[in-house]
Amino acid sequence: MQRLVFLLGWVFFLSCTNDNEQDFFQIPCDTDNVFYLASDETRSISTIISNKCIGCHTEGNPPSYLSLETYDDLILFPNLDEIINSEINPMPPIGESPLTDCEKQQLTNWVNNGFPEYE
Repeated sequence: MQRLVFLLGWVFFLSCTNDNEQDFFQIPCDTDNVFYLASDETRSISTIISNKCIGCHTEGNPPSYLSLETYDDLILFPNLDEIINSEINPMPPIGESPLTDCEKQQLTNWVNNGFPEYE
């Protein structure tokens, strides 16, 4: 029983001290070489969108008001970096799997670099 309490306490402690998996597992984050479609998934904007946005942002989902299904959909929003970093209406919304600091920086740099499509 003591081991279970210790284990649960340790898990709780870790969940409070690490904001995301990049910090916890110390995964390297390349924010400079990001493309919509990259040969490495960790630098691919389409992977972030698929994992964190497509659940709501599809053409057939009226509450989301915008589709992010394709490259052409994404480049219609030159302020995409502002949208994901909004404190008023954060994306993804509270309760959904949040963007990591790395993913936010990758999206911001991708927008600032002119939406490069392919590596």
